[in-house]
Amino acid sequence: MNYKPDREINRGLIEELSTNEYIQQKLNIILIGASGSGKTCISNAFGVNACMERYRVQYIRLPDLFQEIEEAKIQGHYKKYMKKTFQS
Repeated sequence: MNYKPDREINRGLIEELSTNEYIQQKLNIILIGASGSGKTCISNAFGVNACMERYRVQYIRLPDLFQEIEEAKIQGHYKKYMKKTFQS
């Protein structure tokens, strides 16, 4: 991982999240940053790390999530979709 100061990546937070404790606490990770800042790389690393510990992983881009939610609402399956997607 590139922790150069200009990237403004909190090394301590990355190391803490790499323990997967957030999964055990049923929390999510949301990455926010400029285009090209490494959000996808970091999220993939967390996903692989979780998979190596035999956790199930879901990766979805925010625009795609909003589209899926809207489609579920239109089809009358909103509650079922939300339960299936966010309760594991």
